Formats: sequence, structure tokens, C-alpha cells
Amino acid sequence: MERSERCPLCRQPITRREYEAIEKRIRKEERARVAASEAKARRELREEHQREVAALSAGLTQRLARQRETLQADHDRAILKVKAEANRENERLQRRTKELQRVPRGELGADILHDVRYKGATCGRIIYDSKNHKAWRTDFVTKLRSDKARHEAAAAVLVTTVFPAGARYFCVEGDVCIVHPDAVVHLAGILRRSLIALHRQGLSLQARSGKMAALYKYLASGDFADQIKTAEGLVADLRTLDARERDAHEKVWKERERLVTRTKATIDEIDARVTSIMERNDGAAHEAAAG
Repeated sequence: MERSERCPLCRQPITRREYEAIEKRIRKEERARVAASEAKARRELREEHQREVAALSAGLTQRLARQRETLQADHDRAILKVKAEANRENERLQRRTKELQRVPRGELGADILHDVRYKGATCGRIIYDSKNHKAWRTDFVTKLRSDKARHEAAAAVLVTTVFPAGARYFCVEGDVCIVHPDAVVHLAGILRRSLIALHRQGLSLQARSGKMAALYKYLASGDFADQIKTAEGLVADLRTLDARERDAHEKVWKERERLVTRTKATIDEIDARVTSIMERNDGAAHEAAAG
């Protein structure tokens, strides 16, 4: 006679065969519930991990972007601070080019007539002549001095790369300034500001002549030539420093981009490893974690 059992669900008497069938069904349903629960847990863990990775990556990108913007802003402010005065002077010189009157080629006289004006009034005239010769000639100055008188100019400037014996960058011959092309812009600014100052003081012609003579005496000193050459060298050094600073920032930005790329690759590798562990069965997951 077949042994009777009690149903594990309702506790009613059942046969052994019925009992084993019910117990088998219960185990199957339990395994299904466990598998579903584990799958849900893996899915939720994977989604949470992906959200964390995305948040980390986004935060890192934002921080790097802010740092780069800060570095760029600091760089721009430094450049503007260094170049502000030079830029203002260049702008003034560009505006003054409209005041320059060039003598047609072949006509006798200076190359440029520069009428200095202040609030609509003429303060005086500066004439410029340029020479492109391999050797110095004294008639360069003689001719320009004659042009100065003919044009009733307050100052005369000879721009040349060759100089009288003993001079190399700047000198004064009587009332004619002889200057290298690299320094002519600085000299033009000095002469222009001087003529405006004399005009504003309302000095007599005799007093103006005395002031200009004192200016020429200073300009003829070796100190002025040395200082103007030093200023040119400092400007060149600033340009070099600016270029080096720009190159350094570019190197930092390239290195930062390289590190960001490596960071993202590492995070992606971690994500792939975690996903692999969570989607394998228990035995394979342990082996992957141990490896």
C-alpha cells in the first residue's frame, strides 16, 4: 500500500507521488523567483553604476572646463595688462597716420610731413626722411635741415640703418634726429607729446626754441639712446615671454585632455568588469572577481 503524506500547502493527506510532484513544483517556482530577484538586483546595480559613472564623468568634464576657462581668463588678463599701454600707443599712431602727408616719389623734400594737432589747433610740424644706403653721408643731414627750414618744421627726423662714426642706434646732428627704424615710433611719440606740451603752455617762439634745444640735448645724450634701445629689447622680451606662456598653456591643455581620455577609459573598463561579474552565474562571477 502506498504511503500517505500531508500536502505541504494545505496539510491534507495525499499520496507520496502527489507530495513529490507538489514539492518539485514548489522548488521550481522558488528557483524562478530567486532568479528573477537576482536579475532585477543585477539590473538595478548596473543602472546605478552607470548613473554614477555618468555623473563622475560629467562632473570631471565640468571641473576641467572651469579650470581651463580660469586659466584662459588669467592668461588673457595678463596679456592685456602687459600690452595695454603698447596697444593704446599703437592705436594713437594709427589714428595719426591720417595726418601724415606723403611727398610724391621724385619730388624734392622730406618723405613725410607730420602736422601735430591738438583739439583742432596745429601745434607744429615734424618732417621725416628715410635713407636706405650702405654707407653714411653727411649730406643726408644737410638736405633734411634744408627741408626743415623750407617746411617751417619744428623737428626733423632721419630714419636710417647707417649712422655717423661712433653712433649705432640713435644720435642728434644739430637739430636733426637720426634714428634706427626700430625706434622711430617711440621717437615720434616723444616729439609729438613735446609739441603739444609747448602749445598748451602758450610759449613764445624764443621760449619754444629754448625748450626744443633742451630736448635735443637730452636726446643727444648717450643715456637716451641706451634707454630707448633697452625699451625695444624689453618689448622683444615681452613678446618672447608671451609666446612661451602660450606654448606652456597649450602643453598643459594637451596633457589634461590626455588624462581625461585615460580616466574615461579606466572608468569604462571598471564598468565593463562590473557588468561582466553581475551578468555571469555565481561560479563564473567568483572566478572573475578573483581574477
